Amino acid sequence: MLSLRMLFSIFFAVTFWGALCVRAEETTNSGPSVSTCVTMPDVSACASPTSTSCKVLLNTWNDAGCFCNGVNTVDVSAYASALEGAMLANGIEKHDSASDSVCVQALAKQTLLDSQDILKAPAYAYAVKTSPTSYSVHWVASDDYKDENVSVYSVTPFIPGADKMPIGYSWPYYGTSSTSNNTVVMGGALSTVMDLSLMEQTASALGSIIVFLVHAIVMDGTTKTVSSNFASAKYVPVSSSITVVEMFASASSSDFSTSCGTFTSPCGSLTSILASTTFMNAYSSSKKVSLLPGTFGSSSCGLSITSLGSIEISSLTGVPDSTLIDCGYESNFATISGDDAVIVSGVTI
Repeated sequence: MLSLRMLFSIFFAVTFWGALCVRAEETTNSGPSVSTCVTMPDVSACASPTSTSCKVLLNTWNDAGCFCNGVNTVDVSAYASALEGAMLANGIEKHDSASDSVCVQALAKQTLLDSQDILKAPAYAYAVKTSPTSYSVHWVASDDYKDENVSVYSVTPFIPGADKMPIGYSWPYYGTSSTSNNTVVMGGALSTVMDLSLMEQTASALGSIIVFLVHAIVMDGTTKTVSSNFASAKYVPVSSSITVVEMFASASSSDFSTSCGTFTSPCGSLTSILASTTFMNAYSSSKKVSLLPGTFGSSSCGLSITSLGSIEISSLTGVPDSTLIDCGYESNFATISGDDAVIVSGVTI
């Protein structure tokens, strides 16, 4: 029985009357990725060099840029001459020049893949208390890892001690997400055994906070890779003796009514927050305006803030790049008058 290598040798002994130097008709339907090049091709498909299966293999390998100089590939040196001959036999023009558009794209893609070798943390996370025992934790999806979307995360709440080391733990919650955002509710309906009210009591007694660590995870069969990096969200327990009215605004919200301002129905601008019934009724109370990630437009500018009790305007993430207020041609963000404190933090204006 002839071996695969002997078949290739017999094939190369044949004199070809001409090579058309055009791409063979048989192609793959999806655009090959440069990640194809690091997987050993099934060269047995080319035992018959002019077969359809061989042409598909060659076109896939060629269109992915695997013949391009500088592109990292699996070691195919043992089959290099055979693949070269099969390319000629099928009239497939090889992409290998540095100026070839396929090679340009393959090298650029390879650079991106190299940067994906590190499983990164989400860019930011934030937590909101939604009931006496429940916390809603949100984060933006991590960057792709080895050309794959990251869709699994662990969320671990703990209480930092005075020495900045965790002194209270709860177990990780593993949840799936889309490629954009994900939400895991701690406690409440999704995990009734995870009541964090005791953690909050402990944090309050210690003058500490609850921190939620969000790690990206990649599952490959039974193998679990957990990112050493993490995004953190913090919740600061509020003393029962202090009345703080918290309201929410989101650049993507279309609610500009006077009843807006809850986490589930945030106001669409800071102007509507200031005009809301909740804000006006909390005249002498301390007020906290929490901004969800996004870019707010000019309707959140030109504000007039007078003596209405102390006000804190801050992003939920604490990351200025995640929450922007673009005033455009407005002359100012806000005019502040009176004796009450106004704090703006974690926002880019």
